Amino acid sequence: MQKRIKGLLVVSAMMLGIAGAAFASPFDRTPDTYAAALNEVFRRTGSDLRLELDLCSTAQQATCRFSSQRLAVIVEATEDRSGIGRIVIAADLLRDHPATLPHIPVIDALITLTATMVVFDPDLPDDRRDGLVATLAESVHSIGQGAGSGVAADYVIALEQKSTALLVITMRPKPKS
Repeated sequence: MQKRIKGLLVVSAMMLGIAGAAFASPFDRTPDTYAAALNEVFRRTGSDLRLELDLCSTAQQATCRFSSQRLAVIVEATEDRSGIGRIVIAADLLRDHPATLPHIPVIDALITLTATMVVFDPDLPDDRRDGLVATLAESVHSIGQGAGSGVAADYVIALEQKSTALLVITMRPKPKS
């Protein structure tokens, strides 16, 4: 029995090594893989939030749109299609739906941002990630915008108030050194 467990551990370690080698950077994947990665984080944390793929443009899936009940997420490939170049999380705060309280889309957007950070900025320590999310939320609440930096990505948050109140969170990978 112990040999079988050791064998499973070796195979698991090899699989993790292969998975790690396949993605030198968390952004070295195609945009269409975004929802599957986030939905796994949502599931593990007990969140009922889920993203579904709406559509991907071009044969090479240069841009993909995902949505949940209250969010839209756009994931764009880099110019050379070698990975993800930008992730935009958007929540319409004035959506005319009587069952949606105004703060619910904000919470969903921040949960999605946090899950995105877990997947795409995995070396960012938990306390620093939590602090960054709190700082971005406070900045957008007090002055309507904010920015911050993680280990692998830069973040911008803004409240766009034109004909609607749209909370927009943008994440870009840091340039490779």
